[in-house]
Amino acid sequence: MSKLWLLLLLVAAFQFARSYPAVDEYEDEPTNDEAGVSIGDPDEERFKLKPGKVLGKIAGKAKKAFKKVGTAAKAAMKKGATLLKNMGVKISPLQCVENSCQSCITFKIPSENSFCLSVTYLKTNVASYLVVAGKMNQSPKFEEKIKLGDMPRCLNLGGFLGKVCIKGIEGHAKSSSGQANINICLGVLAEKFGVGGKFCAIYANKKLQVKVSPQTFAGTTSDDGDIVKLDDNGEDATTLDAEEI
Repeated sequence: MSKLWLLLLLVAAFQFARSYPAVDEYEDEPTNDEAGVSIGDPDEERFKLKPGKVLGKIAGKAKKAFKKVGTAAKAAMKKGATLLKNMGVKISPLQCVENSCQSCITFKIPSENSFCLSVTYLKTNVASYLVVAGKMNQSPKFEEKIKLGDMPRCLNLGGFLGKVCIKGIEGHAKSSSGQANINICLGVLAEKFGVGGKFCAIYANKKLQVKVSPQTFAGTTSDDGDIVKLDDNGEDATTLDAEEI
């Protein structure tokens, strides 16, 4: 009888021992921390720098387009910068009615001379245009129809002003409600003085509205005939663009 009980005790002990796995079985199991690393923490993935996206954002902000200009052109731009610094050129506010605007550039070298411009925006099924008329001291000098986005058109007005280049530029704008509108700019360059003006208005609800004041700039024409302005670094030339508003 005692042998039977002993045998039963041994069987029970063996079954009890099998119910607890050996410690070695758990040594290769990853801990919670290790598992987090191997699977990938969602927060870590979310905050990881993605080179493609970062470079894309940097490229998106770098909208400056540099243009090649010669030594003489650089000197002309610097001459224009000096003229602007000495307050030798002023520009009046842009006044708009319906789809037409006007403004004047006043040169004070040595006496006062006014170059006034009137601009009318025309949109067709084919393209958009600006009809630009210029007056020098109230005397009509030209009227030209230029297509937005085309290369500048240069005119020799002779006399005080000399060669003048005009260019129509189109950008994008949004209203406070998010409606997409058009930002229209006219770039004008008086090459003789190395000075230009940029006039911009937003076309919305079938009329032009001024959101940004006209700007003067030191500029010239690039090797390929485009209007360029002196960069903030005082050395390079950049394209004249219509900013997104």
